[in-house]
Amino acid sequence: MPALEPVAALGRSAGEPDATYGMWYPLDVEKTTLYMPAELQQGLRALARRTGRPQAELIREAIAEYVGTQERPLPRSIGAGTGGGVSGAHSEAWLHAQWDRRQAPALDRRKAP
Repeated sequence: MPALEPVAALGRSAGEPDATYGMWYPLDVEKTTLYMPAELQQGLRALARRTGRPQAELIREAIAEYVGTQERPLPRSIGAGTGGGVSGAHSEAWLHAQWDRRQAPALDRRKAP
């Protein structure tokens, strides 16, 4: 976690702690609201008491661990060209055939007297 710096509260300078909460947070954190079932909240409260750690710290740790274990989805384009359809070599041959067919009449016109 980055070095802690005071968060400026309304009507207070950045160096003055918030009189309401008295907490200092890193400048790069964002506040969020979390709704959870009462049983989960009670368990969290009990865990915080047992460990002597703040609930917010426990929640951040649990979310970071969960997010860290999730696999990132692959881009949808990966694997789109598989399946035995058109290959690069086939595409090149097709392009040459198309080019040759379109160029043939022009070449024939040039050869005619």
